[in-house]
Amino acid sequence: WRAFRPLDDNAAQTNIAGWHLGSVLGGGGAAPTPNEPAAWREQTKNFQSAAKVPLLICSDSVHGHHSLFGATLFPHHIGQGCMRDADLVRRLAAVAALESAACGINFIFSPCAAIACDLRWGRTYESFSEDVSLVCESTVAEVKGLQEAGVPMAACVKHFVSDGATELGTGTANFAWMGAPP
Repeated sequence: WRAFRPLDDNAAQTNIAGWHLGSVLGGGGAAPTPNEPAAWREQTKNFQSAAKVPLLICSDSVHGHHSLFGATLFPHHIGQGCMRDADLVRRLAAVAALESAACGINFIFSPCAAIACDLRWGRTYESFSEDVSLVCESTVAEVKGLQEAGVPMAACVKHFVSDGATELGTGTANFAWMGAPP
């Protein structure tokens, strides 16, 4: 069993206990059968019961719980940034938190605080904007939406250290403009 492959319930429960894991990430299209909230809750309940400590059940629900069939999906961060509406970003994040929590997820790998500096970068869509102040405002709004939705949910701000500062889409930019040594 490897940490980065879709979860098999039996193997996961054995390894959660045996390896004393504190977190699991449901990703790569992994989903229980049937793919509905009750099955997700049952799976995460079983994972929690196998753990020696309260388990972080993580998801990449950046713009909605994408692994759940029928979940509400919102525009990627680049689209949300174009709206220039921090309150809307907060409300969308709250919906993502509610739908994820309904499935037993308590930790979301979002928001992405990358600052896209070159449209040729393959992950530009993950950034709210190239405008630092807009990225900051949207990031704060999303964290508040995720963590103030009335359910136990932790947000994880990701990709914020020089991510997105690519030149010609290569990732070999000079970061002197950010105060870094040349």
